[in-house]
Amino acid sequence: MAEPGAAGELEQAAFEPRMLAAGLSALGPAAGGEGAAYLHLELTGTTLDDPAPIGTLRHLQSVCVARNRLTTLAPLSALTALSALDASHNRCNALDFGPAPGSSLRAADLSHNAIDRIGGGLSALTRLASLSLAANRLTSCAGLEGLVGLRELDISGNYVTCLAPLAGARALEVLQAARNHLASCDGVQALTTLRRLDLSGNCLGRLEALAPCSGLALLSELRAKDNPATATQDARRAAVRLLPQLLLLDGAAVSAEERVDAANAGAAGGAAAALAAIRRAHFPAELDGDGGGAVPPKAAGLAPSRAEEEESCPDAAAMLAAVDAWAATVPPAAAALPRGGGAGPARPSADGCWRGGAGAGAAGPAGSRRASGGAAPGAAAPAASASLRSRTSSAGARGATGAAAVASRLAAGCSAAGAPWAELQRARACYSWVCAHAVLPPGCSAESGADEQTWSVGPHLFGEAPEQVALHAALLPGHGGTFAECASALLVALARACGLEAAQLHGWWKAGGAAGVPPGGRLAAHNHAWAAVKVGGRWRLLDPVAGMLGSGQPFFTAPEAFIHSHLPLESCWQLLPSPLSAEAWWQLPEAAPALFAAGGALLDGHLRARTELPPPREGQALPGLMIPLAAPDGEQLFVEARLLDEQRRELARWRRGGGGGGRLVFQQRALAVAAGASPQQQQQQQEEEVVRLEVWVSPPRPGTFYVHLELVRRTPRWLRLAVQGLPTPLDVSRWERQDVVRLCVVVPPVQPREPGAADRDSHVASLPLALPPPALCAAAACGGGSAACQLLRPSPCLLLEADRPERFEVAVSGWAAVAVGCEALGWQPLERGPVAGVFGGAVVLPRAPQCFVAVAQQGGGSWLPLLSLHVTPQEHRLVAVADAHAPPQPDPADPRLARARALLAGLGVGRDGAASRRDMLAAFRRDRQLADHLRMPHRVKAADGTFDAFLAAFAAINTDGLGRVDARQLWAHLVRTGAGPP
Repeated sequence: MAEPGAAGELEQAAFEPRMLAAGLSALGPAAGGEGAAYLHLELTGTTLDDPAPIGTLRHLQSVCVARNRLTTLAPLSALTALSALDASHNRCNALDFGPAPGSSLRAADLSHNAIDRIGGGLSALTRLASLSLAANRLTSCAGLEGLVGLRELDISGNYVTCLAPLAGARALEVLQAARNHLASCDGVQALTTLRRLDLSGNCLGRLEALAPCSGLALLSELRAKDNPATATQDARRAAVRLLPQLLLLDGAAVSAEERVDAANAGAAGGAAAALAAIRRAHFPAELDGDGGGAVPPKAAGLAPSRAEEEESCPDAAAMLAAVDAWAATVPPAAAALPRGGGAGPARPSADGCWRGGAGAGAAGPAGSRRASGGAAPGAAAPAASASLRSRTSSAGARGATGAAAVASRLAAGCSAAGAPWAELQRARACYSWVCAHAVLPPGCSAESGADEQTWSVGPHLFGEAPEQVALHAALLPGHGGTFAECASALLVALARACGLEAAQLHGWWKAGGAAGVPPGGRLAAHNHAWAAVKVGGRWRLLDPVAGMLGSGQPFFTAPEAFIHSHLPLESCWQLLPSPLSAEAWWQLPEAAPALFAAGGALLDGHLRARTELPPPREGQALPGLMIPLAAPDGEQLFVEARLLDEQRRELARWRRGGGGGGRLVFQQRALAVAAGASPQQQQQQQEEEVVRLEVWVSPPRPGTFYVHLELVRRTPRWLRLAVQGLPTPLDVSRWERQDVVRLCVVVPPVQPREPGAADRDSHVASLPLALPPPALCAAAACGGGSAACQLLRPSPCLLLEADRPERFEVAVSGWAAVAVGCEALGWQPLERGPVAGVFGGAVVLPRAPQCFVAVAQQGGGSWLPLLSLHVTPQEHRLVAVADAHAPPQPDPADPRLARARALLAGLGVGRDGAASRRDMLAAFRRDRQLADHLRMPHRVKAADGTFDAFLAAFAAINTDGLGRVDARQLWAHLVRTGAGPP
């Protein structure tokens, strides 16, 4: 920014008083009927630095003093009739212009000064309609909130970082805030009359920063160019979708085609639901054909993959591992090498199986998951629309590019075109190559909120060194955007160069992490990009960024699982028979694909990302939340749970095997695998020890809490260390943890007890007794179904302690006996109650970290555990008891209190205002009169008994026995001994 007043300073003439008279014009009636006066003054291009002479011309209505050397505007406050002021291109460093109330000023141009602060005097300018503070040094617009009549404001070219103080200027219609340091436009949502907004040249990193403008119905013109957010791909379409009321965007009119395209891109299934509702209301006769759903078949011709290729391959894992190993050997520098060449991994044998090879056993970027169902690998998919074909066709005649050279090397390590699984291998090679060679931005991790770094414009795919930036440009010539957009664009370019159909998708991503969108929150603008690749005539969804994060993103994820974390702008790319609307998607619990890849699933279709529990009543237990899911529960792969507060601080953790503490009380384990699974899925789940779990969470108090379910992978003997001096090496196990489910739980404030309401367990009220059907119990008794069991008492939100009696009530059906305990310490049977299927009794929980509620059949036999209970060691609680010998409170007016304080000062008190025995002994040696005042020996020796006398006297004063004597204890001692004031 140029120095204020520097431009044209050589042409400034020396100010002379006659110039003031020469600049007067517009002779007319003065305000107040005082006769004729000059109403306009123009004095520019001089060395005038003090406007005091102008302040005497009190009838002036218009003043132009631009391009002078003014350092203050305070004398102009006397011009009560002033309606227009131009003081631009001067040297004012403070806005000290504060006219008296009732000022007539309507327009002021104070641009190109050195103003760095705004005083409070502007609140009197109630008629000011136009104000320009452009090209100054403002860091805040605080002080402008009192301009209730302001219509136009220009603060361009400053250092403003926040627009929130402008919320009080509710009449504002034009706001120019270009070339500042704004990272958000938060605060403009209160400016409901705003029509034109200029935010160009700021620091808006994401289009989400424009979300506060979405509620401004009158906003018709927006300028946002030269911001990092506008460098993202399809930024204009995203801005039109976010702000459909715009007529002009960056100086170009918003066409009707752009509005329709943006509306369709952001519908996300909502249009199909609306059309279905219209058909049900107005065309009931057509419901027989398709039920009124009006959903295009198979998402407009996009047939989703069900991993048919992996299912048909006898050894898919070895084949994909070989492809991963080959992709890892292709360097990024291949983009600048001649196309072709290179020896691939072992070719498939005559029976189609992959044997050995260079990459056999190598780990890929993500595991593959077997599934069943769907058409044969060679089945043709329904024809897509023309627009989709144009977006997903191969590169064709684009010529040899860096991506084409890399794709040629990757294809050389795969089967020839037309061979079985050739498309699968090429898609896997492209995906593996991007995940293996692209470098995440610094600080990017799943825990920190990956979308914050990967949706930033600037980071290159392979690093920031000059040769790495050049490699990025060679592989993606002319491509810009965020890191996620570049990574997905590279995957699409490689796949197309390999002869595959591929498309880049934009949408929302529930990335989680500390800086991500919290469960139950939502974004207005999309924050991610991924890819869709067609393999064997069917589409599969691939997210290379998630693969780079090492978050367990599998190479194949079913659309029903992918939708829990990704929502594309175009609903057809959900690949679901009934697309979800954006509103329904934000309510879905956040579940990572890694959970589904491990055979898990969420079993409650009514579970929401944000759940508000029933309000607790005074004197009752706090409510709890039950999360049913299918998850692995083996020795090396299992699920743990965490409870966090609103600041994401961990409050409690449930650990497998009985560890943990806090209010995560117990977990229910059933005997069957996930219901509705196919035989192949059941076999996979049984191999991975997948079980049905019910995780109960009870927050400790009213408020907002977060529940995170972690998928824990333990690799025993991952590393062996030989330590000098130890006879045997040390085996190191590796633990990997990933959040796979995130939920928000809200406990409302405690409500007062209902008058006359009887005491009852709030959990019993929220979980009514519902016994399972006899058929289900019979199947469970044979070990072939799910054993149903419901714990009525104690409440799941109660912390169970060992060696304390606890009343248990359990509802089961089809079982003859119920007991509580564990195999090692024995079982305590419960008695059958008057209600059929309900067992109860008092149980003293043993000293074991984990106990069980178990059942048995008629005639005894082994106990079958159904519910696992976490038991904590018994807590010894301290209870405050009133001290009968506590000294009374002294009267501040008692002179003995002043004497006690004087004595305490002589004893040399510590920081706590009290004296110890050592302080007293040292003080007695300095001043023996202190000992006389306290009737203690001034010379203390152990041999002559004076030390015992001193201890007895000190104990008589120190009534609380803590070894420190304060002023109150000294006063009480003086009162007891009858000593008067000195």
